[in-house]
Amino acid sequence: MRKFCTVVLLLGFFVITSGFITVSGTGTVCVPADFATINLSVETKGRNVEVVHRENDQIIQILIAALKEQNIDESDIATSWFNIYPNYENNYTVSNQLSVKVRDTKNVGKIISIATAAGANNINGVQFGVEDNPAAYNLALTKAIEDAKRKAKVIANTDLKIASIKEGHNFCSYRSFEGTPILGKDLEIVASVEITFDLA
Repeated sequence: MRKFCTVVLLLGFFVITSGFITVSGTGTVCVPADFATINLSVETKGRNVEVVHRENDQIIQILIAALKEQNIDESDIATSWFNIYPNYENNYTVSNQLSVKVRDTKNVGKIISIATAAGANNINGVQFGVEDNPAAYNLALTKAIEDAKRKAKVIANTDLKIASIKEGHNFCSYRSFEGTPILGKDLEIVASVEITFDLA
């Protein structure tokens, strides 16, 4: 059984130990966004907290109905924030925020316009994302492994046998705080690996 040396040589993206070499690799694949999340909120204010609360509830119900008319499934609408708090001059503010998942990214601007017409008075950002995409991630992972192999071969200049591998990933999203029209962009699926090669 080989024993690692107690002293290692750190050379940027790789580590050499006795009989082994550890190298990091990264692979990136760009894919188009396939959904967007819009944060919509309704704020109402007034002196009577019960009246303000009731008014907010009524607007939220109208807003949800308007979203459903645009073929947004109820499971894609969720309350992400609700608060009642006093402010200056004995007024109260009721704030109810919905997180709305839009599965057709071309309709984001339209949904925002409909939501504001239905009573949403705060748009707290749009976030584009990508659903779990095994094929794209596997391609990124393959690129990461090839990247690590290429680096290791440059260093060792020999055939290499994998001794161990650590995998990591990052599904990047893209945030937009622009007004309508909303334009999406391709997202990056990034895979990273740390591979230890046996130099024997």
